[in-house]
Amino acid sequence: MGSTGATAVLLSCVVLSIVAAGSAASDKPLIISNAALLASPPEASSSSGRKLGGFMEAGLCPLQLEHLKQMGKVQSSCLGQATPQPRCCTAFKDFVCPYGATMNDINNGCAGEMMATIQELCKVPKGYFAMCGDSPQGITC
Repeated sequence: MGSTGATAVLLSCVVLSIVAAGSAASDKPLIISNAALLASPPEASSSSGRKLGGFMEAGLCPLQLEHLKQMGKVQSSCLGQATPQPRCCTAFKDFVCPYGATMNDINNGCAGEMMATIQELCKVPKGYFAMCGDSPQGITC
């Protein structure tokens, strides 16, 4: 009977440790990585049927960029600037942070497509939005 009580205490400790580790992990802010901010669009595929922002996508990105509403705000805030101004960086951050996990997966092609599309709309060079980074790793959301 004593071993049942010890097992219950041990199980409780394990469960509490898992819960504590989970809550500690969720306290860490999401960062859009520099790799995502500097990504290039995926190679054009002749078998792909979807054209997006002037680039043929590889079929892996789950986002349909043409339907993302905040892109116009980024364009109006950043169009033609030589270096990003605070208003531009704020608009970009507001736009990109909800898609942070998708953007950070550089294998799905979304980061490259999104960055190329926004750079084309805003008429800014590759790497422009990396200058909006507020940490050595990228942009904190």
